[in-house]
Amino acid sequence: MPGFSFLCLIRGGLNWEFILNLVHALHVTKVNILGRMIGKSDKIHHAHDHGAAVADVVGHANARKIRKVVGIGCVVNAILMAMKMATGYFGHSDALVADGFHSLNDFAADLIMLGFVGISFRGPDNRYSYGYGKFETFSTFLMSSFLMIVSLMIGYEGIGSLADYARGEQLEQPNIWTVIVVLFAMATKEGLYHFYSAAGKKVGSKALVANAWHHRSDALASVATLIGVSFSQLFGPAFRVLDPIASILIAAFILVAACRMLAPAFCELMERSLPEADRKKARECVENTPGVESIAHLRSRRNGHYKVFDIAVRVSPDVSVKNGADIALAVEESLTDQFGPYILPTVSVIPSKDK
Repeated sequence: MPGFSFLCLIRGGLNWEFILNLVHALHVTKVNILGRMIGKSDKIHHAHDHGAAVADVVGHANARKIRKVVGIGCVVNAILMAMKMATGYFGHSDALVADGFHSLNDFAADLIMLGFVGISFRGPDNRYSYGYGKFETFSTFLMSSFLMIVSLMIGYEGIGSLADYARGEQLEQPNIWTVIVVLFAMATKEGLYHFYSAAGKKVGSKALVANAWHHRSDALASVATLIGVSFSQLFGPAFRVLDPIASILIAAFILVAACRMLAPAFCELMERSLPEADRKKARECVENTPGVESIAHLRSRRNGHYKVFDIAVRVSPDVSVKNGADIALAVEESLTDQFGPYILPTVSVIPSKDK
């Protein structure tokens, strides 16, 4: 079948859609170890420790429940992936094979959460003072690049089948099992949506709820596969062309998702500043802190799922070192209240110029 060469090419390990859920999936397991960064004795730079310690407590409280949900989802996605690929190959459906690689996205992302997320959340050391959050970002960039390549290859196979059809070649008819497997997969994905959504609401994880909607979007994306295989099966040779058309549509869906994930990963690797809305909120928090006369500088960036702020504030030259440390701590606490525990602020205090 036309999709066989592509299936053989990437069967050996092109886990192309590690990235599709990566931002959602890695955010689910926010078990932060970064609270060990800085001792509380240094209050001027105490911001890292306070926010990270809070995140550590919050993350560990729900980590076991979240891992259980993700583990179940991983097993289900593995079964769906194997069913789609095997049935699509032996049932002569390019669209179902492509949909099987689409299911690989969820399976690979779940494996990352269960197996590799520990690297991203590893605490800081002498070599990486801000931890290993960029591992997540780099993985996103790398795997989204693979995803783009594979989506183009899926599309190429579909276009090849269309070209064969245009030359008068008769396409193979998908068998009835392909329709049954697609319907089963859609029902299973809808079930995963309700399972993830309920669990996310129970543990208070917005990321888990967001991942639930991704499962529902997978079910909706399978509609193209259903149309392709069912029309090819039920309405004769003239409609078999819908199967490769469906595989091209799925490839386009994957390509768009890859581009949307690649862009923010690239910006984060380039140390792009946080959005203006976040910077504005941070400035308001700092300026409203008692004892702060003005802001010398406010720099921001993202490190994995953390928002990092490097801030210098001006205070009265008459302020003692201890009072200056208290002002820095107050700025940190204000930022943590505004942005939550997943924030790494560094606050420096400098004397303002004499009037």
